[in-house]
Parts: sequence; structure tokens; C-alpha cells
Amino acid sequence: MARSANSVLEVRNGGSDTNGGGFVTGASGTDHTLQDAAQYSVTDGVTNGTTTITSATASFGTDVVGNWMYVSGGTGSVTADWYEITVRVSATEVTVDRSTGLTAGTGVTLKIGGAFASPGRASNLMVSGNLAFIKYHATAYSITTATLGAGGPCNFTGGDSYGAFVGYDTTRTFMNTDANRPTILATVGSITMVGSSSGSYQTVYVRNLIADGDNQTSVYGFSLNSYGVFNAHNCKAVDCTSNGFAQGRFTFCKAENCGSSGFDGGSYSPSVAVGCWADGCGTYGFSTSVQNIACFGCIASNCAIGFHVGACFNCVAYNSTGDGFDRYYYLQFDVFFINCISYESGAYGFDIESRPASGLIFHCAGGSNTSGTVVNATDANWQNQEFITLTADPFTNAAAGDFSLNNVAGGGALLRGLGFPGVFPGGLTTGYLDVGAVQHYEPTPAEVAEAVWEYGDRSLTA
Repeated sequence: MARSANSVLEVRNGGSDTNGGGFVTGASGTDHTLQDAAQYSVTDGVTNGTTTITSATASFGTDVVGNWMYVSGGTGSVTADWYEITVRVSATEVTVDRSTGLTAGTGVTLKIGGAFASPGRASNLMVSGNLAFIKYHATAYSITTATLGAGGPCNFTGGDSYGAFVGYDTTRTFMNTDANRPTILATVGSITMVGSSSGSYQTVYVRNLIADGDNQTSVYGFSLNSYGVFNAHNCKAVDCTSNGFAQGRFTFCKAENCGSSGFDGGSYSPSVAVGCWADGCGTYGFSTSVQNIACFGCIASNCAIGFHVGACFNCVAYNSTGDGFDRYYYLQFDVFFINCISYESGAYGFDIESRPASGLIFHCAGGSNTSGTVVNATDANWQNQEFITLTADPFTNAAAGDFSLNNVAGGGALLRGLGFPGVFPGGLTTGYLDVGAVQHYEPTPAEVAEAVWEYGDRSLTA
């Protein structure tokens, strides 16, 4: 037997990495992890080499069932470990999930309840199926060592398994939308801050976390370190000297001031980014190395190169020092840029020169790109169709981070409701997708009528 796959772990800024830290969902006891201090803490524990642990002073209540118990020290030099309490036998005796393997343990420290202090401690104890909640605090959780465990990176260690890390402030649920997200801060280098350790076919879910690399040497923000699936949602990587995000499925995430790529396809499995933003990244906003990354509704601003990938749909490259969009040289398959905008790039808007594969630039737009909008699009293997040339800035205020479309002639007015596909095959269905990442809002007839009635504002038209 082992600790339950239904265990949920808690990390809090005021906790301790020698607390119990975990509770089994559905157990008959009380979850005592939602507090900083341990609920039970004694130093007279006795282990007998089986699954029985006793204490003359603990006064175990029925509330202990399902809680994890930290067991360490004593005359038998008990190796520190965490056990799940499965049965409360009496006020002086409990049964745990597996044998302690020690017959001479007396004077043992027992701690039940209380949250862990570091995400690294929680992640290193998780087994397949476990979820770790990390509570928001104004003070960041510091990674002080590259070694897995207390104070180490937040990396799931179980091979062929799955686990989840979820940040929260007031709503302790997997799908919470709390505005405040906990920050994990690197104070050492050569680490992946949040992700998985080496192990086969891991599936890791991460939500609502900020990884601050603090410009430490060779730091990745969020990444899968092995084969498997890595999913990050509503996360942010800032000041990571390597990639902010690598080899995973990323939704609604932001990479800021990362030294290499904001989002990278990585080495083990193809990646996808949806509704993500890379800003101020030193080499690429979105890139691919060995495996490709496909981008949907993403923005790359103020990066060296915006998109260095194989497929982009409704994406925006703005103020790149190099090309807005180009493709990785070694991708030996078709490449697609559809409904994308490149504006104010320091080189080409779309650069597909001297590339071996074929592809399509379709219904894209560009303007104010220093070297020109498209290079070598007349290559026999490439097609540039229905391109939209911009003569004005299409964005509301891109310099301030607002990439919604304005309604300026020659700018956003050329892109609103005119994206592909418009009329679907058969001619019975018509869509009005915008070109670019951000779709404009159309006021309803009722809103227009109300505005005209209250304010006499006839500029609002449906």
C-alpha cells in the first residue's frame, strides 16, 4: 500500500516543510492542511515495524483519518517520511498506509496537519493523481536549491503518471479564476522552475502560477523535462534566461523578458500555444527547435523575432527587431501563416527566403516593416494569397499593450470582420472573424439604441 492517489497537498507561505501537508479527499477525518501550523505535534511517537504508530500524549481524535503524518527522528533514527493515517484505533494509536519498517523507533516526532512551506517539498512527495494547491502570498516562494525537495524546483517526479499544481488566493478549486497568483522565485540557476523531472510519459497540469527567473543563469520557467504532456493555463514566466515556456500545451499564458524564447516547441513532443503573449523576449517570441509549435491567437511584441515556427493562425507580431514571422529551417513539412499581422518589424514582416519546405501565407496583413512585408513569396513552393497591405497602424494602442483593432482607414478597418474563413463551403454559413489575435466587439442593436437614446451618440453602429 502507499499514500493515496486522491491526496491533495497544500503549500502556504507560513507553513513548514516538516508538516503533514496532505489530506485524502473523501476521507472521514478533517483536512488540517488549510493552516500554517500542525494540528498535532508530539515527540513521543513509537513505531513497531508494522503499520502501527503510537503516542502516549497525542490524544488522536477521529479527525486524524486521511491526514498525512510526518514521522522522523527518535532513538531508532527513523528516516523522515510521510504516511497517510488510514485508521484511528484509539487516542494513543493510529494505523498508517504502509509499514515504517522500524522496530526500535521511540521518541519519534509526529506531526499531523499544517501546510508545506515550499512548492518543491510538495512536488517531490506527490504520487500519480495528486494535486498540490499553492496559496497566494505577497512574498514569493523562493527556490533556494537546484536539488529536488524542500526549497527546490516545483517539479513533479513520478514516472508514467500525472499530477497538478494550482495557484489560488480565495477559491481553492482547480478551475479557479482568482486575480492574485502565487509567485515562485528563482535564487539559483540551471533549473526548470515548474514542470516535471526526468521520467517517462508524465502528464502535468499547472494553473495560475508566476515563475520569476530573476535573470539567474540557465533558468526555464515552465517545461516538460521528459516525454509526456505538459499543460499550463493562466501562467506567467518573467526574467527567465532560457525559455519561459517549453514543450507543452499553453493557454492564456505570458512570457516576459525571457532571454531565449518566450514559448518553444522543445525536444520531446509538438507544442501548441493558444491566446498567449510573448513580450520583450531576447531571441524569439515563439519558436521551435526539434518539435514544432503551432500558435493560435497569440501575440509577440518587442521580441528579436516574433514567430519562428511552422504554423500560425490569427497571430500578431509587433515591433520585432528582426522578422515578424519566419520559419525554422529544418522543418520538412508545409508551413502556414493565416490571418496574421506583422507590423513595425525591424526586418521583414514575413520571411520565408531559402527555406526547403512549401507553405502558404494566406489572408495575412503587414505594414511599416523595415525591409518589406514579404520576402521570396514568389518561390514555386510558396503561395502568398489575399495579402492585405496596411497603410496605417491597425491597433488601438500597441505600444501600451492594447492590440485590439482600431477602425482607422488603411489600418484596423481593413481587418475587422474580414478574416478567413468568411463564407463557408456551400455558401450557407458566413463568419466574421477579424484578422489578427484580438477580435473586435460589435454592440448589439439594443446597446446602440440605448446609447442613442441616452447620449445622442450615433457613432455606435452595429
